[in-house]
Amino acid sequence: KLFPASVWSTLSLLLITIITFSNSINDTLYYIISIIAMVGILISIFGIITNYNLLATRPLPQFEMYQGGDDRA
Repeated sequence: KLFPASVWSTLSLLLITIITFSNSINDTLYYIISIIAMVGILISIFGIITNYNLLATRPLPQFEMYQGGDDRA
């Protein structure tokens, strides 16, 4: 994990803004930057989902309280 998810979304927004205001004639450059921005957005989404899964899950209490031994005693 190189950067947090917010960095990827910010870089994608910056790339999209640059290509929007540059009025480039070259379509190849437009498509390449668009694909890079989409990849950055996907990395950001997966990072958000991963962080949510880590925060939303916790150990089950029935496994935390178990000490072992004879439970019928």
